Amino acid sequence: LLANNDEGQALELPYYADRSVQVEADGLSGFSGGAVVVEGSNDGVLYHTLNNDAGSPLTFAAGGLKQIMELVKFVRPRLTGAGATPKVKITLLLVKT
Repeated sequence: LLANNDEGQALELPYYADRSVQVEADGLSGFSGGAVVVEGSNDGVLYHTLNNDAGSPLTFAAGGLKQIMELVKFVRPRLTGAGATPKVKITLLLVKT
């Protein structure tokens, strides 16, 4: 579970071309007014917000499920703007091609 402004552990996923991310509130505190941003990087240092299949930034202010469009080496979640006790669960589905 991420606290406010926490970055999740980056996963190295270069062999998975098809990816989706599901984000759900875990418990009563939920997102606590914050948002989860899904970021990607090819160098593991500089991260940028990824996009969904509609070309919109991969951000979640509530639960949802979206496809990840960019094929990057590293993917991580980041929780921003949340209150003191957010509880958010993030799940990835990856398909090796």
